[in-house]
Amino acid sequence: MNIKELEKEDWDELVDKINDECCIVLVGQNLFKEPSGKVMQEVLSKRLTNKFDDELFDVFPDDGFFIPAVDGIMNDMRRVVKNYYKEAPISETVKKFVQIPFHCIVSLTPDMLIKRTFDTFDIPHQFERFSMTKPVNEELKEASKQNPLLYNMFGSIDEDGTIILTHDDFFAYLKSIIGDERLPKEIRKSINKATDLIFLGFPFEKWWSQLLMRLLGLHLFPGRNRWATQNIDESNFSKIVKKQFRIKYISENTDEFIDRLHQHCTTRNLKLRELNLSQKQIEVAEAEIVQKQIDDLKQQILKGMDLVSEYEKKRILSDDPKERERCTVEINTLNEEIKLKSAELKLIKH
Repeated sequence: MNIKELEKEDWDELVDKINDECCIVLVGQNLFKEPSGKVMQEVLSKRLTNKFDDELFDVFPDDGFFIPAVDGIMNDMRRVVKNYYKEAPISETVKKFVQIPFHCIVSLTPDMLIKRTFDTFDIPHQFERFSMTKPVNEELKEASKQNPLLYNMFGSIDEDGTIILTHDDFFAYLKSIIGDERLPKEIRKSINKATDLIFLGFPFEKWWSQLLMRLLGLHLFPGRNRWATQNIDESNFSKIVKKQFRIKYISENTDEFIDRLHQHCTTRNLKLRELNLSQKQIEVAEAEIVQKQIDDLKQQILKGMDLVSEYEKKRILSDDPKERERCTVEINTLNEEIKLKSAELKLIKH
């Protein structure tokens, strides 16, 4: 189903379900984007790969996990993840998303971007994260539009030892959650009550997505509407997902879906959450973040140019044809990276 095929009645019904607190949203790794339009999760994975290339045994893009070849680098990797998400700007899409009065938001990423947006704009909310070691918080109040519940399924970047980066991390996570009531009762209550589920940027292509959906009980109640904005290829796996979970794919463009839903909430007179921070404060904060991105890119470009110069000197001085050929390959690779970073820098500046 394409988003343009949704009729006004479909939008009206979806807005009514949100108003009745019968619709929860599940946020996946593909929702958040950088100003350049690149998915943040993909940029972060590439950054980790480039920075720790010699220390990583392998990278598995199909499931997003790493296998470290050297002991002791995981803390450094987690620090990179933490700093990356903390510096991430709040996009217009995320602002519109938090304004939509969902009463329960479940996130599959350890970043705090959604919570940070709620905090930035002084929006009342509750927050909890999954922990493999700490007891389940049963003091949470019932989720509501006025006091929404935000829940991070994969821990939090603000809590050491909860970020899932490796297969060992993930299997330890599964061991702690399977067969044990590790989800707060208010989360399970919201899931069981929901007649509609919205998946935003959900990683259906990952092998573990089905397992996680079942752990959350999302396969129950066949009459539920399950809307997804992340289209996937017609592989056997995708067909299984569609058939088992009766997923209705409504768009490949998550930003457009959030924008349209935001508009329909206004049309239906569903009160949106107010963004109480002044526009001037927002502009100052975002300008600082953008400037840091610009400075980082400039440093990366200069470092790349220095490496090119070093390889050019080695190529000139070497008598070994193979060494000269290796230097040429390195120079070409670096020049391509410099070209891409320069284009990204130009895009951010404008």
